[in-house]
Amino acid sequence: MTAPDVQALELDGGRRLLLRALTVEDEEALRRAFEGADPRVLRSRFGGGSPPFAAIAQRLHQLDGQGRYAVAAFDDAGDVIGVAEYVRTEPDTSAEVAVVVAQDWQRHGVGTALLRRLAEHAIGAGITSATALVSGSNEQVLELLDELPMPHSVSYDHGSGTVRAELSTSP
Repeated sequence: MTAPDVQALELDGGRRLLLRALTVEDEEALRRAFEGADPRVLRSRFGGGSPPFAAIAQRLHQLDGQGRYAVAAFDDAGDVIGVAEYVRTEPDTSAEVAVVVAQDWQRHGVGTALLRRLAEHAIGAGITSATALVSGSNEQVLELLDELPMPHSVSYDHGSGTVRAELSTSP
């Protein structure tokens, strides 16, 4: 039986994954995912060069479920295949969001599933709006924006964009 905080999903094509909160117990799985990630995916996620894993691990240990929260997608082998995270940016209602999905799992609904789960948690934590920085050349993110189930807007400046989504009216 699946625990209430774990969501099992079957994606198009029969691929299965589990979504659940990322915890410090996942550090080794996260390290394997980070070290095995396609460098293009990391450049896209971090806007250039990726930080050392120690910085990622530090962020993992700062997750508190309210001001900082991350949800991860795991494959059948227990490997991390995607992470969506928010960091509260204002004391009350706003957060910055980031998402990354392993190359082999992109365009299969993983990012959408992660963002839905993240939004549900954020709403429960009292967050009503979220922002994310995007590159205008990142096709996967631009496709993901089309699938956002909540009102959102995108503004661009010199090839970089800022997405703002209103979570209070999310289904």
